[in-house]
Amino acid sequence: MANPGNREMWENGVPLNDAWFEFANPDAKRRYSELSALEALNEQAGNMRTGADMSKLAASAMQKWLEYGKFQSELQELLLDELFNDQLYAYGFRIAPSRSRAPVRIAAELFECPDIGWKRNKMVARGSTYSEIQIIDPTKIVGWSKPHPGPKGSGDAIRAAIAAAQSRNPNFCAIPRKSAFDLIRQEIGGTYSDGSGLSDQNLAKYVNAVCGTRRIKTNSE
Repeated sequence: MANPGNREMWENGVPLNDAWFEFANPDAKRRYSELSALEALNEQAGNMRTGADMSKLAASAMQKWLEYGKFQSELQELLLDELFNDQLYAYGFRIAPSRSRAPVRIAAELFECPDIGWKRNKMVARGSTYSEIQIIDPTKIVGWSKPHPGPKGSGDAIRAAIAAAQSRNPNFCAIPRKSAFDLIRQEIGGTYSDGSGLSDQNLAKYVNAVCGTRRIKTNSE
């Protein structure tokens, strides 16, 4: 059975600005809900009689807001990590440099250093702009099957190249991912072509397994 088309995937998605909560684990959702329960503090404010009481409430509310904002940012970063690692998929309408008439799959590598407009479900990355972004877990879509991996044996070659690159450069995990991918391809040698398993997207999975996922800087727009 063929995988669902882009339009169907997009229609089954969760808006970007909701996805960071929707795809969080149950413990994270519970903690976030507790931090967001600020209405109780507002109700308490109406019952305060002294300046000292008001000051205590204001300090407590401020601390809650700081924790709330920080944890929201952490959940947003985790979502972008999962998109970069190809665990979740993003679909949206491309509006620059050219417009798409239908939703398109947003390449996973674009989530390495994106500029995210959370409230507008929009992102800008490497000269491309996408809007109306929807996030899905492809494994939850009926009829979806995981694409076949790269050529047999490419994984061993990639892991060996990473080990060689690390031996030459102890700071391999700290350099920009794009530079790391180039070093891996140089170690393997030969001509890079589509389907060789040496795309940035595929190499990212191997590098992340060794170096850990890249934390992505975002704004909270």
